[in-house]
Amino acid sequence: MNPKVDKKTKIIKSARDLFHSKGYNATTVDDIVKNAGVGKGTFYRYFKNKTELLIIKMDKIHEDFKDILSDCIRHEGTLKENLETALNAFLDYYRKHIFFFRILDEQSIIYPDIIGKAIKERICENLKHFRGFVVKNIENNNLIDCDPDLILKTLFIFFHGAKEVESKTGIIMDKTTQKNLVNLILNGIKK
Repeated sequence: MNPKVDKKTKIIKSARDLFHSKGYNATTVDDIVKNAGVGKGTFYRYFKNKTELLIIKMDKIHEDFKDILSDCIRHEGTLKENLETALNAFLDYYRKHIFFFRILDEQSIIYPDIIGKAIKERICENLKHFRGFVVKNIENNNLIDCDPDLILKTLFIFFHGAKEVESKTGIIMDKTTQKNLVNLILNGIKK
């Protein structure tokens, strides 16, 4: 392994571990370099500050997350099956990275012009990425014929709403509940 890449990777892993164990605000650059076993100058050779590290971690999670959800909607199942699989994957991924997402939420409030802006950019990128899925399902008469962006935003709100319910209540939704929620979103609540 390239020694430069190795040092950079050590710093990223060190920051990740410390952000989780001490919290983002309590972690200093000194803590990160000490834990990584590198000098402070090495840190600044690769990164401007610890906020840049947070954004790099966010980018990695964003790409992994996008890939996982893309895999869920690529298979040849029905719209309902695709959404059930995607919701389950979405919630599982969120649960796995809950501490990091909480750090992002906190930091987006403290630094809206940096972290908040970066989060918004990734959300917009995700919406663009998954728009084709919605358009395809409108064209195949699996979804109502309306503005695909409205459907996409509705699904976005639905997925994030499910995540927030779990996050705020601590109640984990089993697969049956997830399937019922997907049925509800696809069939509506009107009698």
